[in-house]
Amino acid sequence: TSSSSRATKKQLQSMRLLYLTYYASLGALMPYLPVYFHSLGHPGSSIGLLGAVKPLTTFLVAPVWGILSDRSNNQLSILQLTFVSSLIFQLLVGMNSSLNYLIATVFAAAVLNA
Repeated sequence: TSSSSRATKKQLQSMRLLYLTYYASLGALMPYLPVYFHSLGHPGSSIGLLGAVKPLTTFLVAPVWGILSDRSNNQLSILQLTFVSSLIFQLLVGMNSSLNYLIATVFAAAVLNA
């Protein structure tokens, strides 16, 4: 049990470092997203809509993820799946400048990041 406890502690430390890195990079990037959206030629109303998608979606979806993880009794797997999926959608945001595409990818990332 001692070696499994060490493995669990090591996994926990790795996940903490991963989350710290991920959220620190998001925190550094988020203030510049409106500037990026403006550079793509989107008007202020579209930029405002894109900025509102993530907090609204997160507010609505976070309780659902909590319920699902509690009922499945497999919190770690759900956390890993949503983390990796959210990361993929975050990276996809820069692949296309269409407003509909941006809304869809920001929404998908927010659902998985909630």
